[in-house]
Amino acid sequence: MAISWLVPIHDTPEDWLKLCLTSILVEMQDGDECICIDDGSQNRNTIFALEQYCDLNPRFRLKRIANNLGVAKALNIGLEMVANEYIARLDADDWNISGRIQKQMAWWNDNPADLIGCDMIAHNDDGKTSLIECHQEKWNEKLLRSYQPICFHPTWLIETRVMSGLGGYPVTYPHAEDFALQCQMFKEGHTFTNCPEVLVNKRQHANRMSNRYRDIQRDSATRALKDFLK
Repeated sequence: MAISWLVPIHDTPEDWLKLCLTSILVEMQDGDECICIDDGSQNRNTIFALEQYCDLNPRFRLKRIANNLGVAKALNIGLEMVANEYIARLDADDWNISGRIQKQMAWWNDNPADLIGCDMIAHNDDGKTSLIECHQEKWNEKLLRSYQPICFHPTWLIETRVMSGLGGYPVTYPHAEDFALQCQMFKEGHTFTNCPEVLVNKRQHANRMSNRYRDIQRDSATRALKDFLK
């Protein structure tokens, strides 16, 4: 079993980026890789830190995109580079809790599904933390129509064959590509599970995409529900 990590990056602060990538490095086993997709970064510190990290760690592969395309298109470019059986996701401003993959895989073995997630801890700008708990109930259309994500995007672990069969991320739902893909998966009969442990640290800062583009995200999610769950 080998994993390809997918990390889209756009002007992520240097310290945050290094923490993210280091938390992936300690999870890696033989044959694993990390595909870093630089989605048009302009911050020189980000670019230098990313290039330096990938130069020092041969299992980290860097794909530079000249212009900012957005998360969905950047991830789809990364998907074309995947060489392994499984894909793990992490956002560049978040970081793993040690043992994430081992614990997710152990849960997955006992709870087979097409997509697995886990709980997260939110780290707020004011220094406070809070639990972001995943859902354990059986998923249904009613839950999706309340805009509940099935599995939190930074915690995803999925087989490459499943992601390829879906055609990658839909690109017409800006800032809600993960929710749209889960709607598609639900429509096509795919199954989901969540490891009920906190395995990812999520940085809740004012500059997160979900904060900056909340109205666009809501519109995209509404359209995804309409398009996939007619």
